[in-house]
Amino acid sequence: MTVDIPDIEFPEYTPYPLCRNAHLQTVLPLFLPSRYKPPEGEKRRVELEDGDAIVVRENTPASWKVGDRIILLVHGLCGSHRSQYVMRVTAKLLERGFKTIRIDMRGFGDSQNVSRGHMHAGRSDDVRSVLSETIGRFEGSPVSVIGFSLGANITLKMLCEFSQDPPTQLDSSVVVAPPVDLLRCTLNLQKGLNRFYDSYFAKLLARAVKSRRSSGNSFDDLPVENFPKRLLEFDNQYTAPANGFADAKDYYAKCSTHQLLDRVSVPTLLIAAQDDPIVPYGMYEEIKSPYLKKLVSPGGGHLGFIAQKKSGDPDRRWMDWRILEWIDKQTKC
Repeated sequence: MTVDIPDIEFPEYTPYPLCRNAHLQTVLPLFLPSRYKPPEGEKRRVELEDGDAIVVRENTPASWKVGDRIILLVHGLCGSHRSQYVMRVTAKLLERGFKTIRIDMRGFGDSQNVSRGHMHAGRSDDVRSVLSETIGRFEGSPVSVIGFSLGANITLKMLCEFSQDPPTQLDSSVVVAPPVDLLRCTLNLQKGLNRFYDSYFAKLLARAVKSRRSSGNSFDDLPVENFPKRLLEFDNQYTAPANGFADAKDYYAKCSTHQLLDRVSVPTLLIAAQDDPIVPYGMYEEIKSPYLKKLVSPGGGHLGFIAQKKSGDPDRRWMDWRILEWIDKQTKC
């Protein structure tokens, strides 16, 4: 099989000396300021396949024209178009003249009180709806999709479902720290200091559901009080039944992508850190798809990658610049 994967030599990741710990790398980026902030963008509603709807934020550089590249960005669990990593990467893409569309998945960001359903790891149909709508509006423009964390698994699930017949305009993708084995990730969150993230995500999810209930915008009648404080229990009590799964393990089995990745037929860069405390690196070791190029660093935490400025990058956000290098190379191919 001949696969047209860009031949790129990425600079190695060297962590910032004062931030070598995986937990620091994961948490600190949430609070560090960045000069890269995109304009708010045009707020647009997108209708979904099942009759629900979500909202996207669309930014168009003055120099962009139909036929130029478009980038879709998919946030992680409990994120939105305002997530710091999404805003940084969007701003850098805009500087290079790419049109960007930041997707707020069901129940989060601008979609919180528009969509009736809730985001989960299998919502590839929602990204597919945005992709289809985008291709329909901008015929001839190549499209790349960038997914972060849970949004990365959703992106991969969509690519696996396309299998050998993806849309012609979809020519590349980037996935950062995708939890391709959801059960393994959830069990990993029950270990040691990782339990902080476990309770943190469960708390954010419960808060999001309660907030939508108070506004009268939700589609289910499941209990909203006394939500469990662990992600596995939350998914078992709420996420699974709210979305038609038998239980959490059924949800994880049907929405994980680790056993489907040989179906990917779009050139995709997978960025991961071996010390990621949220998504264990071991689940990537057996991935051998010719369309997936793995870029693995010993450190970086989860979506962190705060680096020394040895690679010549304009700032210390190593992950951001590797994403841009991949997109630039695809554009020039």
